[in-house]
Formats: sequence, C-alpha cells, structure tokens
Amino acid sequence: MSSSGRRLGAVLVIGILGSLAGVVPSAATTFTPQVGVPLPAAWEICVLQSVGAPVTQANVAALDLWQVAEGGSTDNANSYNPYNTKRFTDTTGAQLPSTPMPNGFPAFANWPAGCSATAATILQPNMANIHAWLVAGNIPSPSAFLSIVDTTPWCAPDNGVPCYALLIAANVQAPAQSPAMTMISTSNNDVTAYAQAVAQATSLSATLASQRQELVDAENTVIADQRTADAAQAKLRELAIYDYTSNSSLDRVANLTQFEAETQTDQLTKFYEQLDTSDQVTVFAQAQATLGQAVAHRGDVANAVAQTTSALGDTQNTEATDLAHIGNDIAGIVGAGGCPGLPQAQTVSAGSNDAAASVAALHGCVTALTTPPTTSPPPGTPPVPIPPAPKPPG
Repeated sequence: MSSSGRRLGAVLVIGILGSLAGVVPSAATTFTPQVGVPLPAAWEICVLQSVGAPVTQANVAALDLWQVAEGGSTDNANSYNPYNTKRFTDTTGAQLPSTPMPNGFPAFANWPAGCSATAATILQPNMANIHAWLVAGNIPSPSAFLSIVDTTPWCAPDNGVPCYALLIAANVQAPAQSPAMTMISTSNNDVTAYAQAVAQATSLSATLASQRQELVDAENTVIADQRTADAAQAKLRELAIYDYTSNSSLDRVANLTQFEAETQTDQLTKFYEQLDTSDQVTVFAQAQATLGQAVAHRGDVANAVAQTTSALGDTQNTEATDLAHIGNDIAGIVGAGGCPGLPQAQTVSAGSNDAAASVAALHGCVTALTTPPTTSPPPGTPPVPIPPAPKPPG
C-alpha cells in the first residue's frame, strides 16, 4: 500500500494507492529513518508466526515476491515496513515505535515493531483473504498470491487495472531465496543431532561406569590371585628348605652310615616328601597361570575403559558443538522476530538442564512455526478462488 513501489528496471513503477486503518502517533519515536534499510534474515518467519500461519516454502516465496512488489524498507525510507502499511499500531491498538514519513507511511524503529504493524494489518477483517491463504499455507505460486492481494483493499486499482498486473504479466521473481526454510531445516537437523549426541553420551557414560566397576573387580582379582601365588611360592620354598636341611648327605654323623641300606621307613619318608614337593609345584604353577589370566583380563578391561573414555570425550565435544549450532539457530530465529522469549543456548554447558530447556524450546518453536493450525484463527475465512491473472493495459 505504498505510494511508490519497487522500481523494475528503469521504467516500471508500481503505484499503490490503498488506505487502511492506522492512526499517526501524536508523538513519534525519535530516530532517523534511512532509505534502503534491509530486513533481517528470514524476516518472513515473524510475519507468518504473528498471523498464525505456518512457515512453508509457498508462504515464504509469496511474501518475498509481495515485498518485491511493494519495496517497503529496502527501496524507500519506510524502514522495517516491508509492505508499506499505513498502520502505526499493533493488534491491541498500542502505538509502535515509529515516525511518520512525508508520504504518510510509518517508518519503524526496529523490525519487531514493523512486523507487529504488518501482522496487525493482515489480521484486519478487510484483509481476511490474504490471511486465510497464508494460514492454509498452500498458495499455488507467488504470482498467484499477488492476485490474491489484489482482491483486497491493500492495493487499490489504478484506473481499473489491478496494481500488481504488470508484475504478474512480467513474471517478476524475488531476487534471492530467503534463508527462512534453511533456518528451519537446519534447526531441526541440529536438534536431532544434539539429541543423538546426548543419547550416545548417556549410553557411553553408563558403559564407562560399568567398565570402571569391572576394572575395580579385575584389580581385586589380581590382588587375590597374587596372594594365592605368593602363598604357593612360599610353601614351595618351605618344602625346598626342608628337603635341603633334612638331606642325610649333609649330616656328618649320618655320613658315617650313608652306605648302610635304607630302611622301609626311610623310603616311605622320601617318597612322601617328593610327593608333597611335586604337588606344591603343581599348585604353584596353577596359581601362576591363574594370576596371568587375571592380569591379562585387567589389561583388557583397562583398554576398554580407555577406549570408552576417548569415545565419550569425542561425543561430548560433538554435543558441545551441536549445542553451539543450536545457539546460532536460536539467535537467527530470534533475530528474524520469531518465537520471542527463546532462551539462548551459547551460555549453558552441554548436557545441563539449561541446555535441555534451550533445545526443547527450539524444538517446540520450530514445530509451532511449521505446523498448520487445526483451526483458522479469526478473522480468517476460507480462501476465495484465485482470480485469473489480469492482462496489462494496452
């Protein structure tokens, strides 16, 4: 509804003469309007959310081409007023920070103010067709949306010719694709990636706790087996000393009779002594083998603990990176004017309750932005048929 729209090439200027409700504030906000103020990245999110419409590719493309037609803010001094609304107030009638321009249109101090005025205008009863099509989210094409706007008072015909007729006939396109849909899909991907990292970190933490307990048990087993082996070795040494000290060949008195024949008692004693020593050698060998197995198992468990610790560290780093991405996603959506009150995620640590709250809030925000309402909020009405594309004059 601007008095001078975007210039197309060097000659085409779209004149828009509509007039809508809006009261010029008696005391304008103090700021200096500038020509060509860019709208924030993904600004369409704010407009669509504010009117209860889903953020779909069709809706974003429609708003983009409409802004090309109007040229508000980017091509004139009506800062943060993409569609050149004449409204200075929000839906409650509260004045928004703005200043009136010589052409009678408001220049807003910031994008939230401009978005509020734009949404309030779309929600007016006389703009119900625009609102209803946006809520439906299935606009056939951006040029079809211009025809829809032409059915409302937003754009008054010029000598009977719909004000967007030349644009539609020229098949004018928006100069660049909005990042809005990419912002939405990236946010979804980052939330999913963070959730997966958290789940993996939780699983690895549980595994690590179990492995550490297993390592404690393995260490205790090694200690017990070492004691058993030490005891077996001590017993073996004790037998060796006994054999040595009880050897009759070392007794000088016994040497005098060493050539005497052994008695049956001597033979039995020697047999049992040899049997005891042989059994103890076997016990010691078994104790040594058991100890070796325990030490090897302890080494395997220690290696598993080291591997899991490393994997957990990598996952926690990934989790922190994903959280930083989510912080950027939140900043982008908030900067676009969407989901006011989203908590920032950059200042919280990964895995904390605050991080979980930030991620949940972003997920809820994106879900709300992309889910069509089950009922169309007033004053939306079922979309009227799209009129045929008008023919340019001449």
